[in-house]
Amino acid sequence: MLCVAFRSYPAIPTDPENFYDFIDDKRKRFEQILPELKQKQSFAKEITKATIYKGKRGINEIYAVLLNSGGREYNTYGGGKRVTFDVMGEHWWKNLHAKRIAKKIRSRQVFDETIRKFGAWLNKRQLSQVRFLSQDFEQLTETVMIGEYVAIVMFTENPYGVLIKDKTVAESYRKNFEVLWRKAKL
Repeated sequence: MLCVAFRSYPAIPTDPENFYDFIDDKRKRFEQILPELKQKQSFAKEITKATIYKGKRGINEIYAVLLNSGGREYNTYGGGKRVTFDVMGEHWWKNLHAKRIAKKIRSRQVFDETIRKFGAWLNKRQLSQVRFLSQDFEQLTETVMIGEYVAIVMFTENPYGVLIKDKTVAESYRKNFEVLWRKAKL
């Protein structure tokens, strides 16, 4: 029969300086796999997402994302007198377009006749083109396309909107916009 005896020694704490070696080893291993990770990332499909925003603060956030998206043309259709004046207020819209112009983003927009005065004001601004459809086109929604984003905003008493980031969807909505643009008049 074999008998083994163990002696107990006092534990000696590890030198904290050893953590530098541990971290350096992890960094070197990460740097080795980094090129492979970047290559896999380049093959990944485009990220798409949809987010719902609520209230006037949410609407502000939607338009801030749109203006900061890097898109070069801001296309919209919809809206109307109730949207421009009742829900967000004319000052809010003028401010929005001042920010858009400061970012050098062109716009083409299709409104209905109920906001011809505002549209005429906007048409006098840089980088802005507005056309009109009949008053029958008045809506409580606005659809905005810029870059790979589409926003569908409902300007009800408690406004809300959906912001979609999807290049294919944005192109589809842009086709709808182009049909309306050709039908609309100055």
